[in-house]
Amino acid sequence: MGDGRIPAGLQELKVEDQEQRNILVDDRTDYANTVPLEEALIVDNPRQRRNLMLSILNENPGQYANLLSQARLNEDVEVVHYAATAMAQISAKEDIALQQRMEEYERNRDSDEALDRYREALEHYLKSSMEQGYARTLQMRRYADLLAEQLKRHNDYRTVCSLAKTQMDLGSFDAASRTIEAALSAWPRQGDVWLMKLRLEAARHDGEAVQRTVRHIKDDHIYLAARPRHPAILARLQGGWARMIRSAWRIWKRFRWKNLVRVWAVFMAIALVLLAQTLGIHYGATKFTLKYMARNEAIPAQNAIMGQRATNLMLVDSSQDGVDEAEAMMKQVLLDMKVPTATVDLAKTDPDDIPSLNRYRTVLIVMPELDSLGDELVSIMRWVEGGGNMMLAMTPEKTGYLDAIGPQIGIESSAYDYVMTKGIKPARDFMLGGGHTYMFSGPFKSSLSLNLNEKATVEAVSANGHTPLIWSADVRSGRTVTCNIGIYGKVVRGFYASAFSLLGSATAYPVINSAAFYLDDFPSPVPSGDATYIKRDYGMSIADFYSKVWWPDLTKLAERYGIRFTGVMIENYGDDTKDAPVRQKDESHFSYFGGLLLKQNGEIGYHATTISRSYCRTPIMATNTRTISGRIAKLSSPRCAS
Repeated sequence: MGDGRIPAGLQELKVEDQEQRNILVDDRTDYANTVPLEEALIVDNPRQRRNLMLSILNENPGQYANLLSQARLNEDVEVVHYAATAMAQISAKEDIALQQRMEEYERNRDSDEALDRYREALEHYLKSSMEQGYARTLQMRRYADLLAEQLKRHNDYRTVCSLAKTQMDLGSFDAASRTIEAALSAWPRQGDVWLMKLRLEAARHDGEAVQRTVRHIKDDHIYLAARPRHPAILARLQGGWARMIRSAWRIWKRFRWKNLVRVWAVFMAIALVLLAQTLGIHYGATKFTLKYMARNEAIPAQNAIMGQRATNLMLVDSSQDGVDEAEAMMKQVLLDMKVPTATVDLAKTDPDDIPSLNRYRTVLIVMPELDSLGDELVSIMRWVEGGGNMMLAMTPEKTGYLDAIGPQIGIESSAYDYVMTKGIKPARDFMLGGGHTYMFSGPFKSSLSLNLNEKATVEAVSANGHTPLIWSADVRSGRTVTCNIGIYGKVVRGFYASAFSLLGSATAYPVINSAAFYLDDFPSPVPSGDATYIKRDYGMSIADFYSKVWWPDLTKLAERYGIRFTGVMIENYGDDTKDAPVRQKDESHFSYFGGLLLKQNGEIGYHATTISRSYCRTPIMATNTRTISGRIAKLSSPRCAS
């Protein structure tokens, strides 16, 4: 502006090629009061946060997509609502724009302009991260098809690199290899293509191929630059290379510290060789020692919360069907989450003797029929209205008590029948892995048929999308969460833990950021003869199937994703921990697969039912398990793991 004032609203500051969006607070002419938007969402008061979100919505929400995605996790309900609304609008606009470009391309498939506009729109759509999971994968495949079509029309190395990168992101390594090899034939000295080849070999964990490519690049003096040089520039540079080399050689002969430089060069060469080896070759030590933790230093999970004041009250009625199973599951969930809990069984305690709810932050009701609570249910709802938090962990039965509190907990109407729940689809923001559908192995009619009112916020639905399985509802100052899954076991603990987390502003769940891949009962006794489906589909015996189909497929899987398998070995399936296990007469099977597992850089462990419970990660021969150690002793440098 002419008077030197800064316009009100959102400002853009570019520092070191990184764009930072800021907002002026109070005195808008004072740069000292400028703060990043991300910080404003955290530290500002609710009124300022909401005004901030409204200003974003009134300007151009599309340029703040990343910020809006973060805002959906804000503790302020209104901020979350504004952000979710804006993201929905942005997604809708992106979908419309992409659909228009696709229709334009379908009408004019021979037009280079239509193809390029559709490709650019799809590229922008993928970079915006509007879609995730399988939908994103489909769009990436479509993008790869467009790049391939563009490459047919105009053989351009930048298009080749984009196509190869997309194919690698999709996991289509063979297709990416063909694309890169074709590009190397057309542009054998283009550094970008060689870099894509190195990336492909590294993704395949092929260390030898990486070393070969590095040597080829070095021997052929291929220039690997961040920005490729134009051929004309390269031609001009080549004419002066001879003069530059002669000049450098004269300087080198007069240099007095040549010997020190030679020593430094040797060390750098050794470092480069070691780096190239580690790019694709994974190895593990064959001999190592591990110090065991003393028994008196190990703290059981139960002892971790022992002595702490109970913050959660769990009400159960063991006389009702299915309560025992649900109670055991919820106790394990609460133990894993380190939530101190007091349990009252109404089958053994009168409802009038329930402790005062003011002692607790949350109340967990684990029973389908709420009639056991009697008038105490009214007291619980009043406590919720005053700021308490209640969760119905089991699928409720339709009774007069459920109808009485139904409108408060989000239920508009319910029936007496139950519907089959084949799977569950949690909301994207409900838990890690949200937005995907998870199928149950043994579905049955486990969920109450009902409809929700406007107070309910649905967190998870059935696989067909018709039945709400988890929802929350605000009751004045408090909150209720209802689970309508009707399935209780360790495979669904995560859903119930996430449902319980809705009762507080923040919840800590102790998990390890790691994954373990183990082959249960491997190596194991393999029965002789044929199996119905193996014989039908593969035309081979059981033993041939394991050696010719099963194990090669697992090896390819491990190589593709960099997985190290641990084979948990079993001698027999007798489930006898007292007597000596029955020895298998055929030892060749154990030696064959055990050797292949160790050759794949894997590990071998003992199965729990045939040995004592003193598992090991020390050399196998150091254990006191005689029966199986004899088997593994025949393998090269074995290691065992629990």
